[in-house]
Amino acid sequence: MAGHVGNHTATTNSSRLNERIEWEKNFNKEQEAKRIAPIKKLEAELARNAGKIEAENLRFELQQLRYRLTHEPSQDFQAPTYDGRFNSATEVEQAIKSAAASFAAKHPEDVTLVTQFLRQQPVDVLIDASREDVWELALKYIKAKEQEVTSKYTPAPQ
Repeated sequence: MAGHVGNHTATTNSSRLNERIEWEKNFNKEQEAKRIAPIKKLEAELARNAGKIEAENLRFELQQLRYRLTHEPSQDFQAPTYDGRFNSATEVEQAIKSAAASFAAKHPEDVTLVTQFLRQQPVDVLIDASREDVWELALKYIKAKEQEVTSKYTPAPQ
């Protein structure tokens, strides 16, 4: 009978040992999670702040670009030049107004930017603003310049 009791005691001790080991594993996991949680929280906050800084840098760089495009001539902008097809300044003015109105109907959010851009182009080149395709080319040029800036930045983390 003594051997039987000992065998039961050994089984009980083994079971308690396994329970203790399992408890320690769980305890260690909980402690590790408690230590890591503030670090993960800080990492997430830093990532959000870095994203905000990057977004602000992008906004600022785009703002600078738009200022340059609307206040300085763009030497690399290529567009058809005026060919002298109108008989008077009034006809030229009407054709420009017509092209601008047609462009504005398609791109109401971009018309001011493109108008200011076209006004800054060198006078000696005489870009033909009476043609709607010139307005479209100007918008395409501006969007390409904006894409050059935005491509340098990655989206901000959510």
